[in-house]
Amino acid sequence: MNPVSGRPIPCTRCRRQRKKCDLTRPRCERCERMDEECSYLPLPSLDKQKQRSMAALDSVKTEVPSTPSSTTSGDCAPSTVAESRISNGVLDRIVAAAEGSMDTGYTGMIMNSSLALEHPDLVATHDDWVIVAQFFNSSDRIVRASAAHRLISTAAFLDSFFAQPAPLRLTICALAAHANPSIPDNVCISYYNRARKAVMRSIDKPSLKNLQTLYLIANFAIVNGQPTIGKPFFINALWMLIHLRMDVDPDASPWLAHLNLSELEKEERRRAFWLCFYTTKLVQSCSTPSSPARLSAAQMRPPKSDIGSLFSEILTTQHNCCILELIISIKRHYAYAPASLNDLILSEQALSLSAELLSLHSEIPQFLLLAPEPTPTPDHIVMQNKIFISQLLSVGPTDTTGIISLSMFFNASICLLHRPKLYLTHFLPDASAAAVSPSFIPIIASALKQCLTAAYRMSDINRFLLHITQDAANIDSVSSDNATERPQLLPKSFWEAHNYLAHPLFECAIVLWFIACKTSHSWFDVGFSLEEFEWLKLRRSASDGRVRICSKNVKACLRDILKSYAILNSALGGRDAGGETANPLRDNSIRPNMVTPMITCVQAMLKDVELAHFETASPENMKESSPDIESVLLGMKVMSLGEEDRGGSTEVVEDPWCFMGLMGLDVMGFRWRAPYEDSWWQFWNT
Repeated sequence: MNPVSGRPIPCTRCRRQRKKCDLTRPRCERCERMDEECSYLPLPSLDKQKQRSMAALDSVKTEVPSTPSSTTSGDCAPSTVAESRISNGVLDRIVAAAEGSMDTGYTGMIMNSSLALEHPDLVATHDDWVIVAQFFNSSDRIVRASAAHRLISTAAFLDSFFAQPAPLRLTICALAAHANPSIPDNVCISYYNRARKAVMRSIDKPSLKNLQTLYLIANFAIVNGQPTIGKPFFINALWMLIHLRMDVDPDASPWLAHLNLSELEKEERRRAFWLCFYTTKLVQSCSTPSSPARLSAAQMRPPKSDIGSLFSEILTTQHNCCILELIISIKRHYAYAPASLNDLILSEQALSLSAELLSLHSEIPQFLLLAPEPTPTPDHIVMQNKIFISQLLSVGPTDTTGIISLSMFFNASICLLHRPKLYLTHFLPDASAAAVSPSFIPIIASALKQCLTAAYRMSDINRFLLHITQDAANIDSVSSDNATERPQLLPKSFWEAHNYLAHPLFECAIVLWFIACKTSHSWFDVGFSLEEFEWLKLRRSASDGRVRICSKNVKACLRDILKSYAILNSALGGRDAGGETANPLRDNSIRPNMVTPMITCVQAMLKDVELAHFETASPENMKESSPDIESVLLGMKVMSLGEEDRGGSTEVVEDPWCFMGLMGLDVMGFRWRAPYEDSWWQFWNT
């Protein structure tokens, strides 16, 4: 910094060539791009500035920070620690930040002829540090599994907190405030608004810090149930990742040799890649075909687990990425309906996808998958829950949630792959009819069995999650054991942090609803063993001898899914709104979010099952179970974060996020809004 003009001093090479320098240290962007040596003039002495800073800080050492800092606009988080005095350790960090140079890639300075000051909105405060320190030092398994813990070296970040670039610091403050239920929502949103403004000033300057910032602010939007708002930030993070060539492992990147990266810094780059790669697959699996750029992990080594406690473990990330990649391939395969019945049943690509699914299952260690056993009695349910708890406690905090995600994604991929063939059990109502080729019968029956088995496994895992979620006693009983004895292995915030589980649950609901209301009874007589009758909750009617699925069990599964959606709806639609209402599914004060169209659809499914008369139903009158009303398209309303809706603004409705919608069907007059729905509707009705 020029002590006379107050302007930043560019590097020697840019100053000599009279080129604009972005002031990045140790090498600016131009020198990095040209692979030239980059050097800066020594910074002027800050002894006088240090003395003035120390004198000012000593004067407030014994003062209690009673109100938010007046230098920041909006609401600022109050102090939440027991100590009322600022610790000497924090003072040392402030002084160190004043002596050192700020991180690069950001211009948030107010300039005049005599001095340079950071914008008041971007100044770090002691209260900010306290909130982030509590967040990073939390012992909560869900908090420690958050994106910030997996992406950032927490100890190094806290040590250099006051020297961190404002966009990254404010974004982590927003995530930390969001994870702390004692901090009001307006404080959390204030951090988000300030972080977003800071991000927009540095979004075009590629650096690891800015990449981490863009990823985390996109994650903030996603955990608030507004993935459409977070998607542009995430796409910019991908652009930055590719520009920085971070899809190549640091050990195989000779252009990084001059940086002399430590093992910790190399691991930080690997974590950034793998989290971006995983999120890319998650976004592509849930959104419409216009998805972010494709990445390859071929040149990147897996994240290490021997760095100590600086990072949270993410050992299941690779397996989850493989399953999500398979789901993306299935979505592409079913993006358009087949031309004929033969193309649907005998598709070579579908056979290839089935082989890939089996291969992935063989590669995943069995202890990373929750595989529910048949649970015909309440005692078996209690025993199964104990087995699950033991399995989850045997791994790290991040892998606890990773196992749950992997198990749900794997079973959802089974349902998604075989669902179109499952639909044939309705449109080909008689398994013994001459119209059905004998070679097709075992294929369709196998699809029915695999879909039903996978759906029940997801339903059992969902019931288990409700069982172990903290404060689950506030929801209706989900198992036969005493609610007061339920282990609090996971807090209630698990659902908000892992709201993507809404997608496999929706796949589970579609399969159970279809089999209960649409599948012809004759298909249950094909290929089911006596053991499978008990596991799949099938019953043979004493009156006509036909096999039927237990409607009572299907309704219980759908209600459990709605209980999970109720928690998600309260969390994603606003914490304050969700905490006061008796029925979060029907509270109009909760803002629309990602799960809103799913809730509407699953509620219609439950009503359809309740109206179905299983003992007297036939394929003909099952078609009439839905009311004769005009179809309603279910879409996802996009809401702003942190800003009040302006009067007269245009309401934006986009395609809902899910793996696949109803694929041409309707539920009680509701149809799914997606580009592939029309082609499948025409296929089933021709």
